Amino acid sequence: MRNPAQEKFRKILVFVVALTAVFVWAAPSKAWAQQSIALDKEISDPRGLAWDGASFWINGGNALALFQIDPDTGSILRRVGLPDTQFQHPRALAWQPSDGTFWLADEGTRMLLKLRVNPDDDSAEVVHFFDAPDADLSRIVVTGVEWDEGGAYPGLWMCTSLGLCTTVKKIDVESGRVLISFYPVCDPRGLAIRDRTLWTFSASRGRSSSKLMRFDISEDDWRQVKRSRMLGPVAPVELLSGLTTRAGSLWTLDRAERTVFPIAEKTSPD
Repeated sequence: MRNPAQEKFRKILVFVVALTAVFVWAAPSKAWAQQSIALDKEISDPRGLAWDGASFWINGGNALALFQIDPDTGSILRRVGLPDTQFQHPRALAWQPSDGTFWLADEGTRMLLKLRVNPDDDSAEVVHFFDAPDADLSRIVVTGVEWDEGGAYPGLWMCTSLGLCTTVKKIDVESGRVLISFYPVCDPRGLAIRDRTLWTFSASRGRSSSKLMRFDISEDDWRQVKRSRMLGPVAPVELLSGLTTRAGSLWTLDRAERTVFPIAEKTSPD
């Protein structure tokens, strides 16, 4: 039997360990912030994030422009104007490395558009587009896109938010046909792929901060999609816009602070 002094010491020790765990788990963003990249003040409405293997690209939102960003300094390397006749409210952004193009989801038109940046000037042209699945639903919002070159067939992943009805889909971009569709049991924001694992933010109702959720998509079959535990928290989800993979790490964009920062050391923890 413990004496009162030993029992008191044990309780204090348990409390200190628990408190330490809470601070380490609940405030990881302070550690990640040390690696954050501040954006130029010209990018006042950042909305989407992509990595092309050498630079970050940011969708400038209402500026109707894509910004190529130096990954070390955050300075603008290039400002590429979007065709204003085809975009109203561009949001989610993804890079297709196989042909050097971008995919953009437009909230106003509810379309998914493929862009090619012109090498000779600071303009871009739409080379392909189609209506997002369920575009006829008036309140649907595409909250993330990601190009997938792997699996049985290439395609564009997208996640949508519509109140309590949220979905993640893989689409054949030539036909617009849905190849895979599943319910993520969260409100997904942003998409990124690493090693046949699909990552997204969870913006589940009642949570003050976002968490990461990942899905095993190695089988390319919705019946085989497996959800893992959530990792996080990361930050208030309303501040985050976009998710991408750079050198094996997940990076995101904080709209309020206008910074880009890593949110996980590796995309394959455990």
